[in-house]
Amino acid sequence: MHQSATSEKASYDAAYITASNHLTDTVSIAALEGRHAIAQGYEDSENESEAFNTLLNRVRGYYGLQKMQTWSTLVKALVQFSHINNTAAEDPDIADNWVSVGIEELDGDVQSNWISPERETASISIEGDVEHFLEEDDERGDELLDKLDGDEFELQVPIIEVEHDGGTFARPFDQEFIDAYDADAEVFEFDDSDVTIRGNIGIPNVGDSGEGGLPTRTVLRLSDFMELWNEVESQSNYVVGNFDIDLVSDMYEAMDDGRLDPSDVRGAAGMSRFLSGTDDAASDSYRMALLHQLDLEQPDLSEVASFEVEYTGYTDTVRDDDGYAHPDYDSWAEAETYAGLPFVRETPEGGMNAGETYATGLPLLVSDRDDGLAIVDYESG
Repeated sequence: MHQSATSEKASYDAAYITASNHLTDTVSIAALEGRHAIAQGYEDSENESEAFNTLLNRVRGYYGLQKMQTWSTLVKALVQFSHINNTAAEDPDIADNWVSVGIEELDGDVQSNWISPERETASISIEGDVEHFLEEDDERGDELLDKLDGDEFELQVPIIEVEHDGGTFARPFDQEFIDAYDADAEVFEFDDSDVTIRGNIGIPNVGDSGEGGLPTRTVLRLSDFMELWNEVESQSNYVVGNFDIDLVSDMYEAMDDGRLDPSDVRGAAGMSRFLSGTDDAASDSYRMALLHQLDLEQPDLSEVASFEVEYTGYTDTVRDDDGYAHPDYDSWAEAETYAGLPFVRETPEGGMNAGETYATGLPLLVSDRDDGLAIVDYESG
């Protein structure tokens, strides 16, 4: 049991360090998401207010994903500690609350304070368009989407329980628990309870540590989790505060009159992220997209793979005076051959195969309607 608890401590500590390091980059990534939303809105003929709303939802959603991952990691550790207490409860020679939770202040004596083996469905509140990011996550996207209910992210969470002279405190570590945190005092205080939780989760010694036994250990500090949580919220507010509708309007105006184009709004790093579909700067796709954006020499892949297409269609779009995007009729290409590295938003199910013909998602103009010409989207119909 001692080994299992310390092993989980090592696992959580590693995840905490990784998350802390990741948060040093998230402001830049979230800002790229915001600029990408402006560029995408312009390309998709959204008005300025729609683009600004998309921007806010993307930034909030990006940080919502960070919250989901941070909370999931903590819940995993709490579940492991509850398993250990369940093992202890089955042995009459071991105290049930073998993994205990630190109490800061309480009137009266404490009979038991532990992470109970019992669990209940609990949730945290999520803002923004989290689905956008989960749908792009091939590894865990579907798993996390299944646990998302509107703006609530739900998991099965162990109960933190304190039995004392005045009764029993029992609740999962959920949004209400998180909201009870006092960052200055590093404690959790609840309006409906006289229990104040310090949140240092500890295990007792096994034998005499001076004679080869195992020492008492703190295996998790809830204050560490709250440090990450508060940093995520702070960054989210900071990035959102750096954008406003006037900035979006200025960028739209600059793109309208040709001073900027969408790739300028995204920036080299943002455009590389958009083209490659990843913010992992170490990935091959991101690196090649960045080299392409900066017009730098790229690796010779001719001996490894090649990609050549024959394309018929428009190669550029323009916006009319009403702000709607449509093909630039002067950019028509007829059976032109292009070779190089393709960047696409989506590929057909099953990928792309040599010798096949694919539509690029442009609308179709059809005239077999009684009321005249109609525009039909090729994909949605």
